[in-house]
Amino acid sequence: MSVDELLAQAEELWCTGDVRSSLSCYEQALEQVRNDANVEREGEIMLGLGYALLNSPTELDNVLKARGVGLLHAAKQIAIDAKEYCS
Repeated sequence: MSVDELLAQAEELWCTGDVRSSLSCYEQALEQVRNDANVEREGEIMLGLGYALLNSPTELDNVLKARGVGLLHAAKQIAIDAKEYCS
């Protein structure tokens, strides 16, 4: 499956309440963009996955929530680095 297909499936699963499967799709998409060394897309997916982990309609453990915070911070750093690179 392509990254875009995985992200679309993640969104669909999220909307139906299948949080664990949705997170799995995000993880697969993240792995693919990392393998392709696509840093900008990696930041986008990290942002989505971090948001999903922190705003889950089902209760997630603190380790997953902490990972969500870490992903959001990493996505922010990618954005900062990209802005500095373009300046």
